[in-house]
This record gives sequence, C-alpha cells and structure tokens, in this order.
Amino acid sequence: ELDDVMLSQHEIFIRQSLIVFVTAVLATAVAFKFTQFIKTTIEYDVGVALIFLPAGMKLIATLTGGLPALAGSMVVYFFMSFNYLPTDQWTHNLAYVFICAGVTYGSVRLSMRRLRIDDNLENIGLFQLIALDFIVNAAHSLSVNLFFLSQDFFVEKPFLHRFLGMLVGDFNGTVLSFIILISLTKAFRRFQDG
Repeated sequence: ELDDVMLSQHEIFIRQSLIVFVTAVLATAVAFKFTQFIKTTIEYDVGVALIFLPAGMKLIATLTGGLPALAGSMVVYFFMSFNYLPTDQWTHNLAYVFICAGVTYGSVRLSMRRLRIDDNLENIGLFQLIALDFIVNAAHSLSVNLFFLSQDFFVEKPFLHRFLGMLVGDFNGTVLSFIILISLTKAFRRFQDG
C-alpha cells in the first residue's frame, strides 16, 4: 500500500511538472510573438528590445514553477533564437539557452537567499521584487553579452551599450509581465466573485 501511495504522489508530481512546463512554453511563446509584433517600435538593436516580455515570463516561470517552468521557457528560447542569433550552428543556440537557463536559475536562487525571500514567495515585497528583477536581468545580460562577444555576434555596438540595452529591455519586460499577471489575476478573481 505504501508503494501505491508513493507512486501516486510521484505521478502527481510528474503531472504537475508537465502542466507547469506546458504553461511556461505557451506563456513564453505568446510573449515572444507579442514582442516580435511590436518590435519595430521597441527595438534598440538586433536581438535587443527595450521591452522584452519573454524575460518577464522566464522570471515569473522560474519563481513560481521552478525548474520545470524554466525548462519550458528555455524550449521556446531555443526555437526562437534561430530568428535572431546570427549563426547557422545549432550548438550556438543550445549554448545560448543553457547560459540563459543556468544564469537565470542561479541568480534567482542566490537573490532569493540574499534578499531573504521564502521559496513560497509569501514574504516578497515590492523592493525585493524590483531588486530581484534587476539582479537576475543584470546577470543574464552580462553573461549573454559576454557569450555574444566570445562568438563575435552583434559586435556593431559597444559591449556596454548592448549590455545596458538588454538590461533595460529585460527589466522593463519583467515589470510589464508582472503588471499583466497581477491585472489578469485580479480580473479573474472579480469574475469568480461575480
């Protein structure tokens, strides 16, 4: 009987992880498509938008769904990266995705520990959220732009300009993603309350 209970808990975990993964894939894909739709008005440089919603979806996914959600976001990042990375070698795209995922997950976990944010996010405040957003996006922008520099990608603009442009775009995209998420949550609650 104990094995049946354990198996059922394991099955529940697998199903929940799969749901979180698929939700992250869909949310990140929608964010990428929306960013592509409005990119002519917000594009700073090739591959750098001043409002980059996928960064917000990736951070929200990582905070709320952990590794399964981050993996879902990274699947979309991998396929979308073929649209903006100037390479025909899929290994570059894969390296880019692993850098994005590793830096995002590591900087989220480290920031949460340093900012004393509980894993369940119950004690997160506005200042902590803004600080976490900045830290994660700065680490991501730095690591990705160092990777780009090592591969001679996007060398038309100085490194500092690309780093700051990506940092601002990812930060703005994350803030906007949180605003959208909070607004949708409030609207859904009002709808449920009748």
